[in-house]
Amino acid sequence: MYVLDNTYTSLVAFIMGYQNALLHRDGYDISNQFQDWLRLKCNNHFSVHWSSYVLTVISKDDEEKAKSDLLDLLYEFVTDTK
Repeated sequence: MYVLDNTYTSLVAFIMGYQNALLHRDGYDISNQFQDWLRLKCNNHFSVHWSSYVLTVISKDDEEKAKSDLLDLLYEFVTDTK
């Protein structure tokens, strides 16, 4: 995977770009599905975007931890929804 730099913001931008491509190509809205899945997983109906929730709540504003947490959560989401 290629991202511009090693920041959480670049990782999120890459994932959002991929999600947008899936939406336009297949009509598959993975972003909203991931947000709903994360709400259920965390048992918290948060209103912020999932990227903000992962960074601020799950990872306690630690960008390095947020990158790892986000990839772990996405892997879990993909394996749970198969």
